[in-house]
Amino acid sequence: MYQRYFELTERPFSETPNGKMFFLSPQHREGLAHLEYNILDGKGFTILVGEVGTGKTTICKALMDRLDAEKIKVVHIINTNLDFPDFLRELVEELGLSSEGLTKWELLRQFKEYLIESFGRNQKVVLIIDEAQNLEPAVLEGIRMLSNLETAQEKLIQIILVGQPGLMELIQRKDLLQLKQRISGYFYLGPLSEKETKDYIQFRMSAVQSRPALQFTSEAIALIYRKTKGVPRLINFLCDYSLRRAFVAGVWIIEPEMVQKAFAEIKGSVQLDDEGGPEERIEPLNPSISFGKEKGPTAKLHPFLIERPQNQSIQEEPAFIIPEEEPFYLPEKKSKLKRFAVVLGLVLTLGGLGSLWVWEQPLNSWAPSADLPAYTIKIPVTDADRDLQFSQPLAGQNLSKFDPRVKE
Repeated sequence: MYQRYFELTERPFSETPNGKMFFLSPQHREGLAHLEYNILDGKGFTILVGEVGTGKTTICKALMDRLDAEKIKVVHIINTNLDFPDFLRELVEELGLSSEGLTKWELLRQFKEYLIESFGRNQKVVLIIDEAQNLEPAVLEGIRMLSNLETAQEKLIQIILVGQPGLMELIQRKDLLQLKQRISGYFYLGPLSEKETKDYIQFRMSAVQSRPALQFTSEAIALIYRKTKGVPRLINFLCDYSLRRAFVAGVWIIEPEMVQKAFAEIKGSVQLDDEGGPEERIEPLNPSISFGKEKGPTAKLHPFLIERPQNQSIQEEPAFIIPEEEPFYLPEKKSKLKRFAVVLGLVLTLGGLGSLWVWEQPLNSWAPSADLPAYTIKIPVTDADRDLQFSQPLAGQNLSKFDPRVKE
């Protein structure tokens, strides 16, 4: 109803995945590139994990649209509540082959022949299993056996397991150790940030209207983020109901009050709590693992399987630490100070050597030369001086011992 009223080409927040409405957030773009690279590089098993409603299936559909159908045959299986023979039957039928009346071993042989023929045509076969957390351990072990089909150069089939965080708990089982060891790529898809939520809503609204007459206010978008915690599926629910409320009220601007009313209307149907987000919500995985200390689904995952989410910051330890008390000079200042110290050291060294040289010279080397002309000292004596009594009269003493130039 509101689609015609607001002159929209289609519903902007439909629950059905729509390639036209596919919003590539930074982490969605990274996850898509991660899957595409693993396929083109011939990896065996790849895991895509995310919480309910974060867009895992949407990424898978976008991946299938990007791949060249002539070079890559993609089989997407979404029904996972099957035993292994039934799983094989569905897989063979998805490849366009007949499975009627065939036993398990006949299905395996037919599937192997198809892979060999595809390899001869230079065509890759990719199997995407959605909701893989629902698979029985025996089925997962059978899927691992399928990955044994390979040539000397590469795998004949590449498998992508897509599921909720419970999938990571499932592959920790001891009887699935061989499967875990074959996983060559892992990516965790988390909820949108507040900015990404705003971009997501505006992107979808602009995709269905020629002029931005119908819009959500910034306050309304902030409230939507708080109520949904950035989960795209819940954003779609809340925005769709908000547009219905706007249609009933006959307004083109969606305010926070309208979002609040829509939230109260759908709270029970989509299991939202008062704080926003799904009830009993599973916490996101923590990719920064220190093995042996952690708890949760990724507890014993191999290090090379870990992909760090885009929005998670990485703190590296500094190469060295400078104490606060120790001054640190920039290279230019440090080099000038060094040159000054060298010059000062040279001056002090030369001064010390000069002082030592002077000290080592004999005392008589400073006396006047003996070949200088002699001179006579005459001491005038007054009448008062004659009355003085000298213990050693100056008269008659040889003054030449004081100065060789003095004559008697």
